[in-house]
Amino acid sequence: MEALTLLPAIDFTEVQELGDVPTTVRWISHSWHAVSIKDGQIADAAWNPATRQ
Repeated sequence: MEALTLLPAIDFTEVQELGDVPTTVRWISHSWHAVSIKDGQIADAAWNPATRQ
């Protein structure tokens, strides 16, 4: 439930530009994480509640 309440607060702008293929967003260990592929390498990011990104 905690994960769903945080969704409206997330700014997905940077996630859309994370990689060359569509980004997968998942809830892992009490935080949102995004993963994609950029130039043949794994590109990942974790959501920062302070910046909402």
